[in-house]
Amino acid sequence: MRRASKILSFILGLFVVLYAAGTFFGIYQYMYLDRYWAQGLGLTDNMFYAGFYLTCTLAAVTALVGLYLILKGLFARRRDRRLTFNHDDGQVEISEEAITGAVQSTLADYDGIEESEVQMDLKNGKEPSIRAKIDCGIRRGANLDQYGQAIKERVSREITTLTGLPVEDIQISFYDAENSTQTKNR
Repeated sequence: MRRASKILSFILGLFVVLYAAGTFFGIYQYMYLDRYWAQGLGLTDNMFYAGFYLTCTLAAVTALVGLYLILKGLFARRRDRRLTFNHDDGQVEISEEAITGAVQSTLADYDGIEESEVQMDLKNGKEPSIRAKIDCGIRRGANLDQYGQAIKERVSREITTLTGLPVEDIQISFYDAENSTQTKNR
């Protein structure tokens, strides 16, 4: 989650909690302590209490949603879009797009792969890590096990060469590219 999204989630959650608290206490003070206005509308005591408890329940659920947004803003894992390396003489950043482009150019060298989609998961910190998820549209008749191992090794080597970091995990999934394009054209 990006920093701006985390801040927005926290502010929105705080607003929702304050709104729910204001609604609850406003209803409690106005409705529960002064129920004679409801009798003036022709509401029975049972109808009045049912409406009061329903409104209080909705305010509590709203407050829980706000609390969830606050906790999400505080504790959600920040998604890094670039790897950052600090050295004595400066800083080096490698963007997610650069790594994804290197992986896609590696996949383009394989004849059996018609199309591919690459998703990277980058993590900065004391021990930076890289994970990749690759979806490959492949022609029929290709040996998937052989392709899978070769792609894993080569992509891992390319990313390690580019970043200097070992790849923590590579997940590869194959699908039939011919049926996929037929489905997309419909």
